[in-house]
Amino acid sequence: MHFIRIFFYDASISYFQILHDNLPILRIHIYDQFSQKKRAISWKQAIRLVDGTMVCAWKREVQDFQEILDFLNEIFRIEKVSFTVDSEDPHFAMLLMEHVVSKNLKIGRVDWQELIRTREMAERLLTVSKGATDLKIKGLQFLFFCFDHFNLFRMDQLRIEEAAWITAEQVVALRNCKRVSLGDIWFGEESINKILLEYMKNPGQLQELRMCFNCVIRIKRAMTGLNNLEVVEGDDGSESKYWLITDNGIRFSVTKERSATVVIKRET
Repeated sequence: MHFIRIFFYDASISYFQILHDNLPILRIHIYDQFSQKKRAISWKQAIRLVDGTMVCAWKREVQDFQEILDFLNEIFRIEKVSFTVDSEDPHFAMLLMEHVVSKNLKIGRVDWQELIRTREMAERLLTVSKGATDLKIKGLQFLFFCFDHFNLFRMDQLRIEEAAWITAEQVVALRNCKRVSLGDIWFGEESINKILLEYMKNPGQLQELRMCFNCVIRIKRAMTGLNNLEVVEGDDGSESKYWLITDNGIRFSVTKERSATVVIKRET
């Protein structure tokens, strides 16, 4: 088993790095441009070994990374690929992610650290990440966004820091993710009630849902019409805590924290 790490440092140099037991054993550099003396030749011919490091002089283009990833997969049989993306222009990383999926390789963890400013990029990111085990997105920078495939997500963890666009129906569709954290939410108690009613029928694989609201939430109003409900009244100004039992006998707690965060948690 080898851990392959892909770095995109800047516009001038990037590289693949292969580690075993956290020790680097091989590195493939991708240079932005050839020196004047070098000519465009096959990338396999351009590789040379220097002090245990495989160095490859090549233009920094998506196709080159795709070819090297394919080459490494032939050698190591890659199990999964994880991504950390911190760039104002993530187009390069998106193309590489889509290539990984096209090769039927698994995507592990995705950490997308920049706001997504176009609906097209948001759609592509969510589509390509649906098989990931862990997805963290800084946020989508718009108030309305339609994505109808959250029901395909099976993640261990999903975190979207800015999710002002998300609806109750989309939150319900995330029930097969184990742990979900959503921030900057704008819907109210009626939508929370709708989510709870749907989870009563089918909670899926959900272990914990955290929703941080950008509006005032009165949690008692969200409990209207729920059956099999237990309540422990809060004291000293704290919110009451609620327990509910789903139709298939699973017990969930519902609490509102002081930070305007509503937590729905499966009790073991």
